Amino acid sequence: MKGTVKNKLRRCAWVLTLMTLLLITNDVFAGNPKENILRQKMTEILSMRGRITEKRAQAIEIHEHLKGQLAEIKDEIKSEQKRLKTGSFQKAISFPRIDYNLKLVQRLRAYISMLSDKIVYFQIGNDMLEFLYEHADDDLRIVQILNDMKVEKLMARIDQVLQEYLTATNNDPVDVQNVVPGKSEKTWNEIMKGE
Repeated sequence: MKGTVKNKLRRCAWVLTLMTLLLITNDVFAGNPKENILRQKMTEILSMRGRITEKRAQAIEIHEHLKGQLAEIKDEIKSEQKRLKTGSFQKAISFPRIDYNLKLVQRLRAYISMLSDKIVYFQIGNDMLEFLYEHADDDLRIVQILNDMKVEKLMARIDQVLQEYLTATNNDPVDVQNVVPGKSEKTWNEIMKGE
């Protein structure tokens, strides 16, 4: 299943890239200047959607991997807890392996949460760019009757969204500097409850 989602996202990125190339090779410089600008913005949108799709696929892959690691570590904590016959948090953290694993669980949960947010963020960006592409395509069809102000406003909005997601796609999905792990005792209690 993981491979299927990943493959679908990669195929989507390739389709968007192909559409970009087709749009570029289309006679972009024919017609009036507003049409040319809209076509260029549409090309930029398709290119950015491809980048976002790839980053989202990368974030999903890392997310799934970390969830698997998290499950393994939680199982190890439970196993150690049973082996050492420790029921209380205070006694459990006196064993270095359990204490270390609890801290690792907290960090993994923070990474997973951050990645979940990134995945949603990239999906929203892709949806927003799809909307802007559709809007630009509609405006391109009627550019002769649009006033310059409306086209300028659309292009400014497109530039704003492209710049935001350009920055986001240039960064790694997980920002390890800004991860704030939870409390060890809370993590212990959740693991003991099977969460």
